[in-house]
Amino acid sequence: MRNIVLKIILIMGLAVGVYLSFQQSFPAILNSASKTVQNTYIWTSIIAMFAGFINIYYTTKRDVKFIYPDLINLIMTIVALFLAQTYSMIPLSFWGIIVGFIQYFDWKSNVTETGETKLLRVDKTAIYIMLAGAVVAFLIVGILMIIGHEGQGLITGAFTTGTGLIASFLLAKRYFIAEYIFFALNVLMLSTYLISGQFMLMIVPLVYFANNIVFLFFNRVSDYD
Repeated sequence: MRNIVLKIILIMGLAVGVYLSFQQSFPAILNSASKTVQNTYIWTSIIAMFAGFINIYYTTKRDVKFIYPDLINLIMTIVALFLAQTYSMIPLSFWGIIVGFIQYFDWKSNVTETGETKLLRVDKTAIYIMLAGAVVAFLIVGILMIIGHEGQGLITGAFTTGTGLIASFLLAKRYFIAEYIFFALNVLMLSTYLISGQFMLMIVPLVYFANNIVFLFFNRVSDYD
């Protein structure tokens, strides 16, 4: 049942990807760039989005094959960010690659007879990871304030970034609580887009949110303790 639901969500996600491909545009900063650069940005963004959907499909199944679309997604994202000159976000993608390999080797060495990765309950290590993530979020706020950023977007951006860092590392280390954090993060993002009227931006997070719900519904940490 779980795999059928996941395949339906994946197909819907890919359909969304096809739709968004026709809506895809490039940032204003690329208006003066060559046609080659503009097209490269658009296609790398599209490939990153498709790879992201496939990555979350395998992750929700707790299948180590997630690593392949994950790397494609992150590499294409780095290229797109570089072309768009959004250099401040590039380190997060490199961090994602590091976490991806940590997750791959940890998951691969803790696979059940069914081929799925074992899950863990919260312990001291998980608490330390969450505290470290909170410190990183405060550091991000401090750095952005030093270089001149301010406003409500600063706090929101730092919170979502810090929360994402915490959740991704917890998931890499197989802690089930990561999905609850992702749930809260998805609700925050979708609420922000809904309140601001940015309905187009809600489409991709909705696909991730659907997978998040499936993970929480079909996976039980107590089954793998």
